[in-house]
Amino acid sequence: AKVLLESGADPRLLLPQEREEPTDECPAGRIIFRDWDPAEVDGLQCSKELKAVLKAWDISKTLKMLDAAAAGQAQQAAAETQQQQEAAQQKASKLEELKAQYDEAVAALKAAIERREARIHEYDTLKCEGKSEEQLAPLLDLVKQAEAAAKDAEFTVKRLEPAYRAARKEAHIAAAAARGEDPDAKYDLKVGLSQLEDILSGEGASLISSSSSASEGDAPKKHCVLIIDRTGNALTFLTYRAVGISDLGNSHHMSAKQLRLSVIGGLRYGKPLLINMRNKELTEAFVTCKAKFDAAVPGMFAALIKDKARDPAVYKPWITEDVLAEHPEFEPRRFVASDTQRFRFLLLTHEECPQDWEVLGQFISVLVE
Repeated sequence: AKVLLESGADPRLLLPQEREEPTDECPAGRIIFRDWDPAEVDGLQCSKELKAVLKAWDISKTLKMLDAAAAGQAQQAAAETQQQQEAAQQKASKLEELKAQYDEAVAALKAAIERREARIHEYDTLKCEGKSEEQLAPLLDLVKQAEAAAKDAEFTVKRLEPAYRAARKEAHIAAAAARGEDPDAKYDLKVGLSQLEDILSGEGASLISSSSSASEGDAPKKHCVLIIDRTGNALTFLTYRAVGISDLGNSHHMSAKQLRLSVIGGLRYGKPLLINMRNKELTEAFVTCKAKFDAAVPGMFAALIKDKARDPAVYKPWITEDVLAEHPEFEPRRFVASDTQRFRFLLLTHEECPQDWEVLGQFISVLVE
């Protein structure tokens, strides 16, 4: 007992103590220590020898050791915080450098593609004008050079992209650690695959409603789900469910005609529609999605993400005569409210740590674990 006391053991813990109200940090409630009174040792059920040791003990020694331990822990915590902040700054600097390189490469690729298209257009124009092969030969060489330059630029982007995305993730995690936060804390929900199916079917409405109503202040209510699929398991899971999936990288899926039909079909048969945005940066993918849907029907994207598409007054004008000519099954009278109410519009990203908070703030962000 004497060895334990000299090592910092607190004899007050042997006596009955009161506790504060439980908190998340301390579910059992913190102990409220009373002043040490050696006379209370007599009430303990222990040997006379132990009682004698406890009564003779100078409690001030314990308090000094506890203060020294607390000071050491505080110093260690401060050092760890400093290290985390320095690490976060280093990661942020690295990200800034890689982002500059990546953005420069993307700009070069866009410029190379524009030059290639201009050369091809120039060549096709002169060919249509009846220029001879001999006259077209120099232009053909320029077209080939432009195509080669575009391929080189594309290779550079693909080479830089993995490092840039990894740096984004590392910087996000390091910054969260420096703040003492969970790096995924800002996402609205964390779910397993089984809960994801509930969200699709509408049976998970309580999860969504609690999340969408949790906005602070006068922030607008969120309706549309954005799935963060780090492993690809969510997309694989949804592929085998009654879900319409359109790929942002598929020109047919994202054509104006096909998008209109996908939305109308989803409403007609009560089938959710999911847009796979792959691993594109969220802001870029969001802008592209909006442009594609609004090219099909002006204002369609806003109606979808604000959950207004299921209103007959909204979707019926989308069913034009051209649509009915090819798809008579989309006759408005065939739409049943119980089916259209099952329609959901969702987005899915493979970005591991999307941080485009202005975009994320418009959606119920669901991290699939």
